[in-house]
Amino acid sequence: MKCPSFGRLLPWVLLTCLLGATTCSATTNHYVAANGTSSGDGSLDRPWDLQTALNQPTSVQSGDTIWLRAGTYVSTNGGFISHLQGTATSPIIVRNYKGERATIDGEKNALALYVAGSDTWFWGLEIMSSCTARRAPTSTCSLGVGAYGPRDKFINLVVHDTTQGFSGYNAAADNEFYGNLSYYNGFTGPDRNHGHGMYFQNISGTKTIADNFVGDNADEGIQVYGSGNAALIDIAVTGNTLYNNSSWPNPPNYQYNLIIAGGHTRKNIRVEDNYSYFPAASGLTAQFGQYDPGEDMSVKNNVFANGGVGVNFTEQSGPIVFTGNTIVSPTGALRAVTVNLAAGQTLALYTWDNNTYYDQSWGHFYKGVANGGNFEGVNESFSSWQQKKFDAHSTYKATMPNGVWVFVRPNKYEPKRANVTVFNWDSQTTVFADLSKLLRPGDRYQIRDAQDFYGPAVETGIYSGKPVAIRMTNLTKAAPVGFPAPPHTAPTFGTFVVLPAAVQTAH
Repeated sequence: MKCPSFGRLLPWVLLTCLLGATTCSATTNHYVAANGTSSGDGSLDRPWDLQTALNQPTSVQSGDTIWLRAGTYVSTNGGFISHLQGTATSPIIVRNYKGERATIDGEKNALALYVAGSDTWFWGLEIMSSCTARRAPTSTCSLGVGAYGPRDKFINLVVHDTTQGFSGYNAAADNEFYGNLSYYNGFTGPDRNHGHGMYFQNISGTKTIADNFVGDNADEGIQVYGSGNAALIDIAVTGNTLYNNSSWPNPPNYQYNLIIAGGHTRKNIRVEDNYSYFPAASGLTAQFGQYDPGEDMSVKNNVFANGGVGVNFTEQSGPIVFTGNTIVSPTGALRAVTVNLAAGQTLALYTWDNNTYYDQSWGHFYKGVANGGNFEGVNESFSSWQQKKFDAHSTYKATMPNGVWVFVRPNKYEPKRANVTVFNWDSQTTVFADLSKLLRPGDRYQIRDAQDFYGPAVETGIYSGKPVAIRMTNLTKAAPVGFPAPPHTAPTFGTFVVLPAAVQTAH
């Protein structure tokens, strides 16, 4: 067997190789360039074109790495299709070379990247469409990433300006979507905006959606959405930052940052440590359940801020765990929480406590029960809400928050990289982030705005061991292809990526 090229995550395989307990060959590096050819040999001097590499020439074995050099890769045959087959213990890695900006431009193809193979990690690439025909019914721009194979991973990708950022369906069992930026995906139609940052279903294995920035997509942010033929089973949504989805085209018509709904079966779903933001009293921060009865769901330690409705639970029988969450409902919001039960459902399996509310909404809390096609109930104050057996030990304030909340999440695949999410309730011009869990004194770093990732760095410096300053004013924002840029979320809300100073972001 081959040793994996990323042995840190697969230590037992690497250890047996080092100890000689099994026969291993060294990992092989292969190279792809925008001007590469099918007649190349995959060397640095004679690189392949991208589709040739994705067809897995005989020299590409499990555990190997395929490096993409800087440049723009455009398919002339419907989009790039990956047939790569690694193994669960020795995946094939497809990655940008030394931090170079390697861009897959889907243009008007069906998909920019269609992943049909298995056990392959796509890492650090930019995937987009330069197509400007983003108005239905004539929209012909490409989708972004389509996941159709088992045990694949999508790591630290930047996917933008496609008609849908990521799509992962039942065939994509045990897929992981980690550390990606997904923005400006979608298009406008005569009825409404279409296209999401991420769209998932799952029926076997676990689908993991973690530590992504998902914002400013034309319709919804993360849509976990089933049908009579599609299930939502064993899905983990953790550590994501979601903001301002459906902010364009003008005027904005904010939709869900996160929705988990539908499906002939909806169970074993975990939503933890996510951060959701909208401008005051707009959008729907999170919808849990809808259209069909669902079963168990755990929602813990999230921040749902500024939505027109904070959190909706609909037709979930349970067990439901809703604890450790913070909900911010400003003046003009409809309510902080809605719980609607289907006919015959009860609250017997609900554990709902130890949450924090900042609530200036009109209706505060609402519990309804289905009656025909409607849910019937009344708006509740917090005290009457507690009488329904909710939030016995929770904190309630009829004010907005103050201060600055800074959340730093180190990247598990790249040392010295992290996501930083900032709720800047006092509108400070500068905030401070504790980066001690990823940097050491003397490390050079750069901080990039996730809303303008390929623009100039917001901050650069040498880490001293003290909290690092991040400015929250005069931040620029990239614009969608074919449309003007929507407003930046700063200074109230910030989305940043910490990187080592040596990482490149230009061709």
